[in-house]
Amino acid sequence: MGKRKNWVQNHVSNWIYRFYPESSREEDLHRNTLEALEQVPLITIRRFVVRTYRFMDTYA
Repeated sequence: MGKRKNWVQNHVSNWIYRFYPESSREEDLHRNTLEALEQVPLITIRRFVVRTYRFMDTYA
C-alpha cells in the first residue's frame, strides 16, 4: 500500500501526520505513519488503485 498512495491520500495523511509529536525514533515514526494512513478513507485508496491500473494498462 505504501507505494500506491495518490495525491489526495498523500496530502490527507501528511496533514494528519503533522499533528503527531516529532520524534527521531523509527518505531514512533512507523506507528505515527500507520495511524495517519488508517484515517484515510479506504474508498480513496481503492479509487486510486483502479485509476493506476487503468493508466498502467494504457501505457504498458
